[in-house]
Amino acid sequence: MQVWITTVGWQPFAVINPLWAACFYQEFIPKKVLLLNNGYQNPVIRKNVAEVWQWHLRILQAYDVEAPTIEVCNANEDDINSFRRIFEETVKAQEGEEVAIDMTPGRKFMSSIAMAVAFKNQHFVKKLFYLHLWGQEYQNQPFIKIPLKNQRLINVLELF
Repeated sequence: MQVWITTVGWQPFAVINPLWAACFYQEFIPKKVLLLNNGYQNPVIRKNVAEVWQWHLRILQAYDVEAPTIEVCNANEDDINSFRRIFEETVKAQEGEEVAIDMTPGRKFMSSIAMAVAFKNQHFVKKLFYLHLWGQEYQNQPFIKIPLKNQRLINVLELF
């Protein structure tokens, strides 16, 4: 089964668009999504998790995933060591599946942790995505409203 792992933060479309792009380009269409976040501590993040959950459900259903599994995982982003431990445990729990990690959303340390965990577990983490945007005006805009020439989905694992 294909599993998508990402973090939810302040900008919902930073979380939504990479999955949408991966599906659009037929790079990765997961049956399961894991959303790491600290919504239990922050009402704004809690609202964003709900929005991301709804968008991911609609996107995956549009790409013929009839009943995707979308799970919300609590991770305290205010404690880097705790976040790293939870992120790593979440990824390792998916061993045996084909995993893609999205490092686009979140703070720099979160992306660094995502990269380290992906490289450490390449035997089952097959993709490490980053959705690169050219232009600040496209931040937190839906994928479909961003010209394709102004965005690029990169599998960072292929760069090394």
